Amino acid sequence: MRISKTTKNMKYLLFATLIFLSVNASAQSPDNYDISLDGHWVGSNSDAAFQSHSIRAKLLSSPINQGKDGIISINGMYSFVNFTFENNKELFKDLDYFHSVGFALSYSKVLKNPSWYLTGIVIPQLNSNFTDGIKGGDFYLNAVLLATHMIRKDARLTIGLTYSSTLGFPAPIPIISYWKAWNDQWEMNLGFPKMYLTHHFNKKSSLMTLLELKGYNGNISSGFSDPLFEKNRTAQRVSYRDILTGLEYSYKLNNILLNFDASYAINRNLKLQNTDNETAYKFNVSNGWNVGIGSAFNLHNKK
Repeated sequence: MRISKTTKNMKYLLFATLIFLSVNASAQSPDNYDISLDGHWVGSNSDAAFQSHSIRAKLLSSPINQGKDGIISINGMYSFVNFTFENNKELFKDLDYFHSVGFALSYSKVLKNPSWYLTGIVIPQLNSNFTDGIKGGDFYLNAVLLATHMIRKDARLTIGLTYSSTLGFPAPIPIISYWKAWNDQWEMNLGFPKMYLTHHFNKKSSLMTLLELKGYNGNISSGFSDPLFEKNRTAQRVSYRDILTGLEYSYKLNNILLNFDASYAINRNLKLQNTDNETAYKFNVSNGWNVGIGSAFNLHNKK
């Protein structure tokens, strides 16, 4: 039986779309929704405590040449971090709020060998406390390059590199992960910077145990120095990094996804740096609990 060119293109588009979506770890992921919001609270009985809130919106997702030349998408994002300092409050008074605004431009393409595909993501951002307007140091360019091999329908291997200010470590970081689903109830991801094991109770709810690296890096509009700082360095950036382990519960209701998570920081780091990423001041922050809540929804009901 002869298959029409239109049918072939539609099959290719469907396959390319599934490949693109599989970059996300789970179907119950906020990345698969048009708009997502989340908030996280980090308690501490040491020098500093903080909370973060973010919103992310899908602006465009479009196949090129019916998917044969890949899929391109554009997401807009905004977040802010609120720091609360217990000591030297006057010295750190301009570091209470940091804002981040930017776009994520992503492109994914199936290679000639259809078991392999490439994904590239570029994320230009402004990260700063913006106390003195917008400056050149506020601009951050993050990037991700991934190569994924679909070993089987229920298993894939991903390798790549990311350069991400949001991890609080502005240098290339390797990405490697192996994803495996045993059935409709169990799936796992082994790798870096995130690994997890998820149990799906049903099509609506799931529970994930995870271990991941998270963080933030933002520019200080007006750099400053103080005798407290190491080697008379000037504080020009704030850097925060956590290694977290915990649980995340997700519940899906029609076109809405709700997430609740609780995690413990087994390693926490908050410091001020100069432009050479040298430490000017290191806060005494203790390991402790994080809690978070998030929601995501589609503008149109998607089954």
